[in-house]
Amino acid sequence: MEAFRTKLESTLREKISQKAKNKLSDEAYIIKSMKFFDIYNTGAITYSQFHQALERIGLYYTYEELLPVMKSYDPNGSDKIDYIEFSKYLYNSTVPKAHQRKLSPEELRYETSELLDYFRK
Repeated sequence: MEAFRTKLESTLREKISQKAKNKLSDEAYIIKSMKFFDIYNTGAITYSQFHQALERIGLYYTYEELLPVMKSYDPNGSDKIDYIEFSKYLYNSTVPKAHQRKLSPEELRYETSELLDYFRK
């Protein structure tokens, strides 16, 4: 599972970097992408929604392939993934400090039309 997880995370970072295209930080883009599926604004998405978010970004894996990895992102066993924590996990240990920055309120603001524009590209 560790090799699959490492490959998934590397590919995810690559896809996000391509899609963000300097309009948002990579971290802000993953948060906004996942927030799109958080219809009740809880700060977390279900495993199924995470699977859908990955597909929207362009990563196609079966739910069964992703399940062990998704569980590893859910340390409290809630069957949900906190997208802020996930983005911190995905970038804090792998992105050089020069590429990390605090997210502005504008980047975190949920705007459906803006999100749809990103996904259409």
